[in-house]
Amino acid sequence: MRRYFTGPEALRNAASPLAMQRFQELLGVFERSGAKYGFDDLMLMAQGYQESQLDRSRRSPRGAVGVMQVLPSTAAAPPLNIKGVDRDLQANVDAGAAYLRLVRDKYVNDPTFKDPDRTLMTFAIYNAG
Repeated sequence: MRRYFTGPEALRNAASPLAMQRFQELLGVFERSGAKYGFDDLMLMAQGYQESQLDRSRRSPRGAVGVMQVLPSTAAAPPLNIKGVDRDLQANVDAGAAYLRLVRDKYVNDPTFKDPDRTLMTFAIYNAG
């Protein structure tokens, strides 16, 4: 009980007033990135919630930043070439979505995978780091 209800691993209420406010504020950003990189906007937003609870000011000890917890060096390097992920919310979400697209196209391209499974595997890889 202590592990799941206290401390850094505590379960969070994704429908809390703060979470719903962040959801409303960021929905358009995720819609644009989803359309641009071919992912469902709500799946992208769920990943953002998993990474940072949609907190754009979040910084990890390893240097990952923003809603999607992207390393600026990874985002700025080829083939993503997205700069400013530490300052620009849209760039941060775009970098996360672009990385997901890269993972899907490069590592989860087995034709025997059906599309929903391919998408879920892609998000699992992102979540695993």
